[in-house]
Amino acid sequence: IQAARPDDLPNGKVKVSFSVQADGSLTDFEFGKRSTEALHSFVEQYLRQNSQWVLSGGNTPARMSLTFKL
Repeated sequence: IQAARPDDLPNGKVKVSFSVQADGSLTDFEFGKRSTEALHSFVEQYLRQNSQWVLSGGNTPARMSLTFKL
């Protein structure tokens, strides 16, 4: 994610949680309150476009939480 970070994006820590659906799609993004909207948009777009998720426990959606330092 750091390599894809635009030069004009402000530095910061982003806490994000989201659901991984049975088809691997990501939904229900929630962000911590201490980061900017620009960071939120970048992280969500990056995760949607550059990651692949596979559920290991059947078809039940899974909740994920990650923290990025950008």
